[in-house]
Amino acid sequence: MSDKPARKKSESPSILRDPVLLRRIAASARPYRSRIALLLVLVLGSTMLPLSQPVLLRELIDDLGAGGGMAAAVWPLVLIGVTGLLGVAAAFVASRVADGIGHSVTSDLQRRLFDHLVSLPLPFYTTVRSGTLVSRITNDVYAVEPLFTSVLSSALASSLTLATAAVVLLVVDPRLALVLLIVPLVLWPVRLAEARINSVIRTSFQHNSDLSNHVESVLNRDGVLLARQAGAVDAERARFAELAGKVRETALRLASWRAAVGRSYDLVFTITTTALLAGGAILVTGGNITLGTLILFLLYLRQIQAPVSTLIGLRYPAFRAGAAFTRVFDVLDSDLRPATVARRAGGERAADDAVLRFSGVRFDHVSTAEVSIPGLSHAPTVTGPGMFGITTVPHAVAHADAPADQLPEGHRRVLNGIDLTVAKGQTVAIVGESGAGKSTIAMLAAGLFTPTAGEVLLGGVPTTELTPAELANSVALITQETHVRHESIAENLRYVCPDASDSDLVEACEAAQLDRLVRSLPDGYQTVVGEKGYRFSGGERQRLSVARALLTRADLVILDEPTSQLDAVTEEQLDLALRELFADRAVLLMAHRLRTVRSADRILVLADGSVREDGTHDELLATPDGRYARFYRSQVDADARPGRGE
Repeated sequence: MSDKPARKKSESPSILRDPVLLRRIAASARPYRSRIALLLVLVLGSTMLPLSQPVLLRELIDDLGAGGGMAAAVWPLVLIGVTGLLGVAAAFVASRVADGIGHSVTSDLQRRLFDHLVSLPLPFYTTVRSGTLVSRITNDVYAVEPLFTSVLSSALASSLTLATAAVVLLVVDPRLALVLLIVPLVLWPVRLAEARINSVIRTSFQHNSDLSNHVESVLNRDGVLLARQAGAVDAERARFAELAGKVRETALRLASWRAAVGRSYDLVFTITTTALLAGGAILVTGGNITLGTLILFLLYLRQIQAPVSTLIGLRYPAFRAGAAFTRVFDVLDSDLRPATVARRAGGERAADDAVLRFSGVRFDHVSTAEVSIPGLSHAPTVTGPGMFGITTVPHAVAHADAPADQLPEGHRRVLNGIDLTVAKGQTVAIVGESGAGKSTIAMLAAGLFTPTAGEVLLGGVPTTELTPAELANSVALITQETHVRHESIAENLRYVCPDASDSDLVEACEAAQLDRLVRSLPDGYQTVVGEKGYRFSGGERQRLSVARALLTRADLVILDEPTSQLDAVTEEQLDLALRELFADRAVLLMAHRLRTVRSADRILVLADGSVREDGTHDELLATPDGRYARFYRSQVDADARPGRGE
């Protein structure tokens, strides 16, 4: 489990009142402490240099008033100009350094978030919309940036200004230090509104995320197609208007609170400064202070007003950054890593000539809560197979020895005691009804899932001991759906084999019967295909997946119902091509339509999480009352009906 400080996920405390959050933010900036030290020096210079000008101006006015002439004014004027120029230069360099720190911290957070998210178990992605992840890794992280680009330097400069002004006024005339009473008076309405403003900022994050999710789910080819087919376009428009209205209302509420606080500040400052000006005028007319001192007082009054206003304004980006940091840390603190697998007892592992071996494999579905991140995930109560049989086992290992009827609530046993081997040059088929666990076996064989109990071995090595790179080089997975990236065809192919030459791509596509199509496209292998490859038909996407598998030269090829979306003729053609292309590999074939497994060396019939029958096509048909024989006859009868034949 994570050792990070615990905090309720629903909380998002003010950054100014949470020492734990402040320490974690400081840790995020620690790699840039030398730059932060330089920033502090620059801010000190850009703040202190202008603050010396009112003192110089007082000397200038008093000397001129005493009849000193222009000779006495030269050096004060020169010093005023020099300090002004140096202050501007220091402020410019400080802003550049602050920007560099902010962008660097933001980039680090985005990288850490991406690294963490891409390593989470596959079932997590069934509990979250992609738009939510995009919002968390962009909008939330970008909201952190002002903390370093402006809040830090501005808060330091404003605090230094107030402290220096207090010292100067106390030295010149302690009575003038009464001006500092303005500070607590104008901060009072801000403190009253702080909790409410923080709550509105948290709400704005959620409303923006909801709006992003809606746009993400609707404004794509599948989303628009479904909306039009369902006659739901007007409903989607209304939903967008509703979500956009919430974003607008939240923004208006925040603006209203900020305006109320700002005007309260103006009112208090106006009343207080008027009273203090009256007191200063009385002191001048009574001969207690000089005119230069009064001007000094007026200038420092202005010097105080600006930093107080700045400090008040900085609280809003500070609140927003605190909420954003909390949302980012909630994700980084999540611990959904698979637990240690319960393995069979035994001595040293013997040499294994099988490419793939399942040894007493058991696998359980778990509740969604065990693969979710509160505040980020949304999902039904149990993770189901989904398109890829997406299940999980991060926390199910604790119940690995429990009977199926004694699993915790939300858990369900999918596979129980699976043993199988696939040798080089052998094709083993797994058949069974939908939901039998075929795709789960495929994911386990590919090392994408971790078994609840038992072992899955590739070349004699447990998949849990192989690195992601070793798994990718050992296994080629061809699923029902082929994901095509929004890139050129060549880039899509090289995604699995970055070092592949142009001739390698052509050879793979020729073998997969895709080369002729690619060459007919406007830019050949450089043709950009749309998101999910919408320029390709289902069969063409499958052939692209086959070409990818050929490029990997993996020892094990897993075919998870690769022809499920094809017509009978195309299915048979692709089936023949796959058998020829992968004749020298170990092939694990998942199938629902049994005509694709007739030539397999071995067929396992899966039911209720266990292997019920095992044999060749002819051997299994020799048992008329067997599951395979009955299933095969039902499919033959269905294909023979009018309109269903080949």
